[in-house]
Amino acid sequence: MQQRFLGPEHPSAATAMANLAFVLERADKLPEAESLLRQALAIRRKAFGNEHALVAHSLLHLGILLGKQGNPVEGESLLRECLDVTKKLPPNEHVDLEHVYFELVKVLSVEGKMDEAQKFFDEAQPFRKDLKK
Repeated sequence: MQQRFLGPEHPSAATAMANLAFVLERADKLPEAESLLRQALAIRRKAFGNEHALVAHSLLHLGILLGKQGNPVEGESLLRECLDVTKKLPPNEHVDLEHVYFELVKVLSVEGKMDEAQKFFDEAQPFRKDLKK
């Protein structure tokens, strides 16, 4: 409905796609979820540019999904881009840095890049909520 009423490249349509992708992922329909997340990312990049919180969210979720599907190399690339974008955003407008770091460490570990995984694990320490008190 979002696409029909607002147009296929409207940012609200991208949000609806991302939400549907989440539901499809939960239903273990990963290829369908991937397709929607790629479309949502493309719409958000076109609407907002590359350095926007919604683009970072799309990068994060697509990167995680690709890792789940056995494509850690592309997942790593998207997660690295997400980290770069997120670091440039104002504090109240970014995805959770702890989560981004965690997912990047996870995918690097799957790829056997343990030194890099350790580097990002160490870099994530200031963002860990469990260490703050």
